[in-house]
Amino acid sequence: VKEREQPATTLQEWQTQIAQQAIAEITSVKLNDVDGTLQIVLETTKGEKLQGKPVIQGNRLTIDIPNATIQQPFQEQNPVSGIESVQVQSLSGDRVQVIVIGTEAIAADFLPQASGLLIAV
Repeated sequence: VKEREQPATTLQEWQTQIAQQAIAEITSVKLNDVDGTLQIVLETTKGEKLQGKPVIQGNRLTIDIPNATIQQPFQEQNPVSGIESVQVQSLSGDRVQVIVIGTEAIAADFLPQASGLLIAV
């Protein structure tokens, strides 16, 4: 008989269980050029959907994704025309940051996927 995980009996146990369940691990970053649009695909191990807070300032897009980690930092220079660099890195506090720098002002779409997040710039 398989044992069930016991429910938390204290506030600290409950917070620990939530924190352990809520951290998504990004296992890969893929860049796709689709008709001149760069698609940045962040894939997770267990199919968790990622959500982040995007900030666009001129030619720089920054997205902070809470409750996530990345196995390996990612960086690529000049992946497509109009994009100077793409960088994905871990930050303290179980956060991942995506930075896209364009040659001109950036516009972006964010599409949560069944197993991560798709960013189109």
